[in-house]
Amino acid sequence: GTNYTNSDESETNEFTTLKACEKLGAATGLTVVTNFVQDGQTYVKFSWTPAAPSKEGTTQKLCYGLVGQEKTCKESAKNLGEAKGVASNLPAGEYEWSIQALGDGNNYCDGDKVNGTHFYIYSITYNTNGGNTIAATSGTTLPDPLPIPTREHYNFEGWYTDQGLTQEATAGAAITQNTTLYAKWTANTYIITLDANGGTFVDKRDSQTKGSATFDYIYGTYATYND
Repeated sequence: GTNYTNSDESETNEFTTLKACEKLGAATGLTVVTNFVQDGQTYVKFSWTPAAPSKEGTTQKLCYGLVGQEKTCKESAKNLGEAKGVASNLPAGEYEWSIQALGDGNNYCDGDKVNGTHFYIYSITYNTNGGNTIAATSGTTLPDPLPIPTREHYNFEGWYTDQGLTQEATAGAAITQNTTLYAKWTANTYIITLDANGGTFVDKRDSQTKGSATFDYIYGTYATYND
């Protein structure tokens, strides 16, 4: 028979030693800050504590969205325990989110996934009580600063959380349910002067003959004699 020999006996085969991958599911401390402010911008910030110290280059995928609806996903390799820069003012509702390892070989098991605790975004509507319309917003805190409505002939006195205008709203305060804010107004006061222009008239209030008289007029009410 024919003898066959290796033409390059010096060639050696190199084998990659596969290290046991780490389960991403061991991540802890999954939290969400829906109104995270940095450098003047507002974000939704997702953060978690990785199962092991983060390794540069290991990619994870964050996915979030309303329960039962299509999710928005974002990959991050720069900082494995944090993902921010997601647009704020998400629509109101119940949200679910998760992080998933993409298996680039450095750290976590490919496809391993852990779910974060559901969180809620609440609607914030503005009842301007006769003022201009202000579009609804959403979040887990009231806006800071709060919007300022306008109303002709009235001075804005602030937002309140009840229709009776007894509980004043605080900018940036946390909310735990859909919230309506109510605007409080004070009518402007105007001075009305009657001038007989050289003549006289009898003021029926005091039966006096006068050449002029001055009244305070609170918008929306009757004028009040003040002279």
